[in-house]
Amino acid sequence: MVVIQTKKEPKALFSFDYQIELTFDRTAILPCLVSVYREETLPEHTIKLGFFGGAGEPDLSDVVGIGVNNCSLKFAERTGRYIGNHNRKYEPKILPITGAAPGNPHAFAEAAAKLGTWCVGLSPFYDEDHHLHNGSDTSNYAVIVYMGLDRSATFETMRGKQRMNVQFALRDGYNILGIHAGIYCGGSRGTLQELADNLQCGKDVALARGTGGVAGYYSEFDRKIKKNTGSHMIVSSNPGYIIRKLIALQKQRWKQNGKMQRLFIDDVVQRTNQRLR
Repeated sequence: MVVIQTKKEPKALFSFDYQIELTFDRTAILPCLVSVYREETLPEHTIKLGFFGGAGEPDLSDVVGIGVNNCSLKFAERTGRYIGNHNRKYEPKILPITGAAPGNPHAFAEAAAKLGTWCVGLSPFYDEDHHLHNGSDTSNYAVIVYMGLDRSATFETMRGKQRMNVQFALRDGYNILGIHAGIYCGGSRGTLQELADNLQCGKDVALARGTGGVAGYYSEFDRKIKKNTGSHMIVSSNPGYIIRKLIALQKQRWKQNGKMQRLFIDDVVQRTNQRLR
């Protein structure tokens, strides 16, 4: 796990308890904590675009087989910049969603935040202190939803790691359910799980070509196990092309369904804005 060093970790302006209610064949309720890190209200009626990728120790020797490498970090930064510039000029606005993790998601969120687009993070940790103790940064996020139910989960012992893996799997599921579409950059087993879930849910995905890891190699595997779930897969090394294509696909879905799909992140944003106002 990469430990991100910052000059000063921002503390939340305020926090509030929250329950996510998702109704399919039954209702699932997950207690969690929402922390807000900026004073400005968040944009509503946005495309919720997930950014997924390796959060492990980077390999900067130009070997792209690992989930975090020079190529994946550069792509993540370029994508964050593109979304930041898009939100300054065009509609619909994009609200990026990440796992609030180091590595590729951190590079992406940092680039977007520098241009005024702050992300929403879905953290697997118990609360802000637990999150910071385990080496994840909060400085690029407008809001972080802390979904952890186990304060004792840690990377420091094998038992703690096992508990942490459960927390990550839980977070990843809600991350998928909180987005309209997702971009995958590098990554390893965790990213593979997120990608498989996204495809199974019928959501559109984009794979960053040339970034190694899952994103670099999955498309060849997918051709052998193709299953029609209603999702579209884009494979490109061009962040601009990926963003434009995903926006076009979402507009097409809105036209077919008559409205934008509402996600639990919309409720988080709405409640956050009410508190800020």
